Order: sequence, then C-alpha cells, then structure tokens
Amino acid sequence: MAEYQPDAKPPADRTPAKDRAVVLARYWDGLSQSQAGERLKVTRARAWQRERRALDRLREPLAG
Repeated sequence: MAEYQPDAKPPADRTPAKDRAVVLARYWDGLSQSQAGERLKVTRARAWQRERRALDRLREPLAG
C-alpha cells in the first residue's frame, strides 16, 4: 500500500487566488454563484468554472 506523501505546498496554496476567492465567497460567505460572480466582477458561468476548478484541485490529494 502506497503511503500518502504530501506535496511541498498544500492544495489550497496551489489553487489560483481567483479560484480560491470564489470558493471563499461561496462557502465562507454563503453567497450564491451569481452573488459571488458579482462580487468578483465575473459572470455566474465564470464563477462556476472557477469554483469547479478550485474544488477539483482541492480534491486531488484525496483521490489517491
């Protein structure tokens, strides 16, 4: 069985700031995708893309 070897930087630190900002707006501040998009001056669709990308990056180490 392979042992988990953490990367030099945690996944949150490897996630681009713009993507991280959407996740914080959505889950920390409780905003909708539309509200997060407005706050970050992007469309709802772009906010969704950034959120998905950030969450995928955060899940990578858990996937094995």
